[in-house]
Amino acid sequence: MKRHIRADTHRHSMNAAKEVVVMRFVQDYRQVATQIAKRQWRLLFEAGATDKWKNDDNDDKDLNPLIGVGAAPVQMARFKVVE
Repeated sequence: MKRHIRADTHRHSMNAAKEVVVMRFVQDYRQVATQIAKRQWRLLFEAGATDKWKNDDNDDKDLNPLIGVGAAPVQMARFKVVE
């Protein structure tokens, strides 16, 4: 996976355990976004358009376990990837 370089820092009051949980979520979110992007590119080339709203049978339910907290993050990632 491509590494991101940060030039800024963000002060926060999270404890170490919470920071681990948040960073794990960010890592999982990036992996899910990559999978969604692959599927949306395929849709673009095969069907001529992306599907932000997932109104067809092509669903991302298999990605829900990857992010570990349900469908909402996958739906949010799909919306942002297509945007």
